[in-house]
Amino acid sequence: MKGSLVRRGKNRWAIVLDLPRVADPVTGLAPRRQKWVTFHGTRTNAEKRLTDLVSARNNDAFVEPSKRTLGDWLREWVELRQGPQRPWSDGTYARYKGIVDDYLVPSALGALPLQAVKAHHVEQYHADHRKSLAPGTLSLHQNILQRALRKAARDKLVARNEAKEVEGKPSARHTRDDAARDARVHCWTAAEAAQFLAHVKAHGTSQQAAFYAVLLDSGMRRGEVAGLQWPDVNLDTGTVTVARQLRKPDVEHPVFGPTKTGIVRTIPLAPETVALVKVHRAAQAAVKMRRRREYKPFDLVFAKDGLSPGAPLQVNNIAAIEFNKLIKTAKVKRIKLHGLRHTCATLLLGAREPIHNVAARLGHKNPTVTLQVYAHALPDQQEALARTIGSLIHAAKTDTTRAAGE
Repeated sequence: MKGSLVRRGKNRWAIVLDLPRVADPVTGLAPRRQKWVTFHGTRTNAEKRLTDLVSARNNDAFVEPSKRTLGDWLREWVELRQGPQRPWSDGTYARYKGIVDDYLVPSALGALPLQAVKAHHVEQYHADHRKSLAPGTLSLHQNILQRALRKAARDKLVARNEAKEVEGKPSARHTRDDAARDARVHCWTAAEAAQFLAHVKAHGTSQQAAFYAVLLDSGMRRGEVAGLQWPDVNLDTGTVTVARQLRKPDVEHPVFGPTKTGIVRTIPLAPETVALVKVHRAAQAAVKMRRRREYKPFDLVFAKDGLSPGAPLQVNNIAAIEFNKLIKTAKVKRIKLHGLRHTCATLLLGAREPIHNVAARLGHKNPTVTLQVYAHALPDQQEALARTIGSLIHAAKTDTTRAAGE
């Protein structure tokens, strides 16, 4: 098999490459196969390119040129994971698809032709998102790119896995330490939490009062609260069932997915929080009745009540604008919205609630995670342990000495 050059104009060539014949399974015939590749440059450079392509073909390393973008391939690759073999759980699929659709595809990286992607493009993507995304999250993005391009290389869609060549790959190695540091910084005392809630109840809407009370009381993630639906709430027993999270707050077609750990949990709420939710439900019912023709049918506990009533809340906007304004007027320490979850865990552990109970409330798979992140909430327990073991071993020594003297 060989190849040839066809002049198409000044410094413009068509490289004609003969490909291996493939027999038709029905007729048994194996027609001639050729690939035409456009090349711009001198004849010398075109001949060099032809030599490279022939060598790649002969060594089974030829990659057929394609206009497919990296974004196109990532979408295709994610869906391959939901084929008959289903190698991913529903939770993993939802999380990976969310990263592909919300971050990788819309980025400059996703718009590049698949075969043009180089390691430095991936490095630039990480640099662009380093301030807005945690190292552990970026590490997951890198993992997705590396696995998707590995599959592309195996299928001869690209020459090699460029993501594997990235220097300074994001690392999730220290994310647990980062989370512990974040929990210490973005956390209120009981007095600050009470002061904030009192301010919201006095000056905010019924939805705001219920929304922030549920976050502080339950320790739910903000996406879980935003994805809470009324069938998940039992006001008679005072419990909420956390079965999903809001992944994409689209007005017409919101996307929901399983919780971060895939755990469905039922959380009892304080009577005061339940009372706030009841007031909010009555106010929301009035809005539904008044605007029933335009109210979105998502049955969300917390939803928009202005434009597009009933649509999911834009929690990122709430975190960046509304929450900070309330903090300022309530005159409490500024923390992130996720700090309400940290506050819940810290206050419960500080009140000596068992770690496994707090872990279950937060939706952690392993109480060890809870302990590692919120160890700062237990500063006096080591002292108590020291007193306990001291009293036991020294008491035993005293008894032994007394017995020997007798």
